[in-house]
Amino acid sequence: LFCIEEEAVVYSETATIEIAVESLKCIAKSFVVTLGPKGALVFDGNNAYSIQPFETNAVDTNGAGDLFAGAFLYGITHGKSFEEAGTLASLAASKVVSKFGPRLSAEQASELHLQVFGLNSLSDRDGFQNPSRPASVANTLPRQQFSGSILGF
Repeated sequence: LFCIEEEAVVYSETATIEIAVESLKCIAKSFVVTLGPKGALVFDGNNAYSIQPFETNAVDTNGAGDLFAGAFLYGITHGKSFEEAGTLASLAASKVVSKFGPRLSAEQASELHLQVFGLNSLSDRDGFQNPSRPASVANTLPRQQFSGSILGF
């Protein structure tokens, strides 16, 4: 489940995000609640994590939520924990709101990928050409299922 803070509060028919999170735990196996400039809350089914925002000068929030969701799911499908995926998503969203337009440039996506995954290039992004990288969900699925992601990886 992905939602923004207001949706979580309305859906759970509560007055605060703290109560909404507890309510969502009863109906969703896992979830992400984005909090805009305050970061996000993620729940992996066992633990809840507060994801801190990255400092940025926001000029255009168009696409921030979509990029957050795409980056989070990219992280999860590449062996990252919910907390790590949330941090990746927060960083990606901070980058996209610092410019006009809903997407990162190829250069920005490459820099983000290098910063988070520490790979030298995007060609070994799925571990196919990097046998020292631990196996992940992505390594068990056909490569084409990951092409054209919102991050450009």
